[in-house]
Amino acid sequence: MELITNSVVPDRWKHTRVPPNAAEMQSTQILKVTIESGSAKVREGIPNDEKVDLENKEVLGSVWTGVLPLYEQFGEPVPGPYNEVGEVPEHVLSYRESVNKGNFEYATLAATKDVPVKREKDEDE
Repeated sequence: MELITNSVVPDRWKHTRVPPNAAEMQSTQILKVTIESGSAKVREGIPNDEKVDLENKEVLGSVWTGVLPLYEQFGEPVPGPYNEVGEVPEHVLSYRESVNKGNFEYATLAATKDVPVKREKDEDE
């Protein structure tokens, strides 16, 4: 688990609640698979922490939780090998700036969106 966690974000393991609690260990399995194709789920909202962690001041004071917004961004324009135009045209620069700004704003909004509060289960459920 440590190797997998650190392969996603270097050094993340030692900045989490270590060791994982029994519920996490019980609900976690590690499988080795060969991926032939894939898809991704886009997530919105702030982290939804477990009640037991929200009630544990030691965990709240030592484990950072949050979201790193991820978005596509166009880099600096690179002229083609046969380009004879000196400057990058304004419409290309404007498009790049507009798309980058829109993608950044969307990702930031999605990362800070409130998630619905989990309701308490009734005894009848």
